[in-house]
Amino acid sequence: MSARSYIIDDHDKKTFLLDREVLVSDEVLRQEMSRIFARCWIYVGHDSELKKPGDFRSRKVAGRPVIFVRDQAGEVHCLFNTCRHRGAIVCTQRDGNARRFMCIYHGWTYGNDGSLTRVPGDDAYAESFDKSAFGLKRPARFEQYRGFWFMCLSQDVQPLADYLGRAKDYIDLVVDQSPSGQMEIIAGVQEYDVAANWKLMVENSVDDYHLPSTHSTWLNFMANSGVKIEPPKEAGLVLPTKGLAIELGNGHFTTDNVNFRGRPVAKWIPLYGEAAKPEMDEIRRELVARLADAEQGPPQGQRRSVRHAGEGRDQRQDGQCRSQATQPRRRCVHGVTAAQ
Repeated sequence: MSARSYIIDDHDKKTFLLDREVLVSDEVLRQEMSRIFARCWIYVGHDSELKKPGDFRSRKVAGRPVIFVRDQAGEVHCLFNTCRHRGAIVCTQRDGNARRFMCIYHGWTYGNDGSLTRVPGDDAYAESFDKSAFGLKRPARFEQYRGFWFMCLSQDVQPLADYLGRAKDYIDLVVDQSPSGQMEIIAGVQEYDVAANWKLMVENSVDDYHLPSTHSTWLNFMANSGVKIEPPKEAGLVLPTKGLAIELGNGHFTTDNVNFRGRPVAKWIPLYGEAAKPEMDEIRRELVARLADAEQGPPQGQRRSVRHAGEGRDQRQDGQCRSQATQPRRRCVHGVTAAQ
């Protein structure tokens, strides 16, 4: 019996059809967790979430409960939030600061470096019982790129920097906006409850096609606030700007379209108010002064674009690129995705 095909991807006919079953099937999701998420790098958190020794965040990553924590020595760890005794959780809070985590079932206690520090009634255990062998488990790999921490459940995986591929360029574009090279994840979380699996949320996040209809109120608000939103001038376009999808290697991609929202930086819009103009001008001046030398830097093919020093652009790019560097392969996204 042949395997079921969920996708029709015909480049010659410019046809892409997706079976809706892949968005809701529990069996498909189970296979993805085993074949994809158990074998590749998954984002855990950012350095700035753990400012002080003892700071922690508990969350699920690739379906596994983990504790993202900075120990008393300042080292960052990713620990599985499951006691080595009977598998109960050891951290019940979503965030906070703690020197130790205690299992809610039998009271086994662990330091914030993952080491087992206390076992109630340990005198009843055999002399061969070694607490140092029963620290909290960790993912097979845990690495960071410019403060962004990732874990992998498999030891047999390429280094994180290689796996990220050209996605590193976009991380650099964001981080390099800061004169200090530091970023901060601000407080606040958006949570969604969707009767589908992860792929529907990813699809929606990169689908600009729904903007004029679903978000027309927001577009009108921006226009009425003085933000210049020009209608498309090319035939067949419905968005305020023409967007592209950019392949970044290893399955990564991003969207690229001229941004009229004033972000990420250096683009003043009326919504900010006149008082913000001097600050925005100074931010732009600093960026241009600091990053302009990059245009005369490494040889062609090795340079990074300094596009974030110009007009704002979604996904940390701008509309007027002074240094194009080498462009990744692009594909227009103004197509149609239908369901079988």
